[in-house]
Amino acid sequence: MSRQRLGRIKAAFRLWARRCGRADSGSISPLFALLLIPLAGGLGMGVEASNWYLTQRAMQNAADTAAIAAATNNSGATNSNGCTVVGDFCNEAKAAAASYGYTDGTSNVTVTPTYMTSGCPGSLSECYKVTIVKNIPLELLQAVGYNGTASVTVSGAHAQQLVAVSIARPKIPVDYCSIALGAGNSFTIDGGPNVNLAGCDLFSDGNLKCNGANSDTGVPFGEAVGTSKCGATQVSGQPKLSDPFSALSSKIPTLAGCSSPSQTNPTIITTAPTSNLQICGPAKLGNNINITTSKIELIVYDGSLDLAGHTLSTSGNGSVTIIFGTSGTDNATAQYPVDSVGGGTIDIAAPGSGSGPFSGVAIMQDNTITDSGSRLDLTLKGNQNTNYNLKIQGLIYFPNGNFDIAGAIDLHTGGLSCIGIIAQTILVNGTGSIFANDPQGDTAGCPAAGLTLPTVPNSGANLALVQ
Repeated sequence: MSRQRLGRIKAAFRLWARRCGRADSGSISPLFALLLIPLAGGLGMGVEASNWYLTQRAMQNAADTAAIAAATNNSGATNSNGCTVVGDFCNEAKAAAASYGYTDGTSNVTVTPTYMTSGCPGSLSECYKVTIVKNIPLELLQAVGYNGTASVTVSGAHAQQLVAVSIARPKIPVDYCSIALGAGNSFTIDGGPNVNLAGCDLFSDGNLKCNGANSDTGVPFGEAVGTSKCGATQVSGQPKLSDPFSALSSKIPTLAGCSSPSQTNPTIITTAPTSNLQICGPAKLGNNINITTSKIELIVYDGSLDLAGHTLSTSGNGSVTIIFGTSGTDNATAQYPVDSVGGGTIDIAAPGSGSGPFSGVAIMQDNTITDSGSRLDLTLKGNQNTNYNLKIQGLIYFPNGNFDIAGAIDLHTGGLSCIGIIAQTILVNGTGSIFANDPQGDTAGCPAAGLTLPTVPNSGANLALVQ
């Protein structure tokens, strides 16, 4: 508006005010003057509040679209890069918001995408959150003394802050938590009241059998190359599933000078290792061992690991992979954890994502070791002084061994919901506690735990907004 035109408007207003002041038809002008401020405030409240409402609606639509874009991209591992990696979820979310006119860093707008593995709604183990914030300068509402959101200003003036938040989950695949690689009746579950296989999908390269009323409790998918008689969805005649972890054994380092070690003189472990520990021949715990260092490889060549009634655990940032390797002589009588006293516990977390070749692997045997006897067979049912508790976050890999579970096997204390079992044959007896403390499903936390298990084809919770 030009100064000349503004001057004419002011002059006309003054003339109108003088005429009103001289009018003898009533005291309208003083009354109107008193009403100007509340009228302006009411008008401002209606106009500005309506604008905020419409803006908030548009921001929420933008946040919803951005969260879906982030979850579709699903590259949460790059969460800490500050949106510097082209094509990751962060850039995808910001681009989606910008398409609605909300560009991060412009027009008093900030767009913050976040990948979360804790704090997600419900029992989700991962989700994507997008927060859009816009600061809008106040106009007429200041006339009635409203100063907007506390401590929020735009160019030094009071402003109102609007916030829109949306959370989406990525498509979550259903993974096999237990796989039997053998032919014949290689996977059998005999039911019992303490068997809880909620969220645990099973696969057998032979037949999959469940015996007993409670034997398949919670199993969503039971699939087999032969016949499947287990799970809510039973699929027979599947293609053979090759060992998904066959490359692991080539990553085990060799140990020079280890040849036919004595099986009667174990190495006693009395302190927690702070670096990789390689032992020739059997090993034995001298006391409770708690590992607080991350990414430890505890490798026992040609021997067993005797708990001797003690506890081997990890806590804090500690993680360990227990490896039973071979020097090439294969003279060991057992190559798995044992307990010569009974009552011991293995309560460990495997190294997490990005920890090297053994990420997500808790206990494993070298797949080059073969045996027609029982020295590769892990039996947890109280006989032969091998009764101990297993609490695991990660994979148990016994590709040429038989895994007979009738004792207790559960999740690592305070750990993620992630257990995987790969063995030649698997027999689960329900006399013990099997996965009983797992509220989410046995593989729900595996992506965060660094373990990638084979996925059940055409399964999984679909990508969706959850908040």
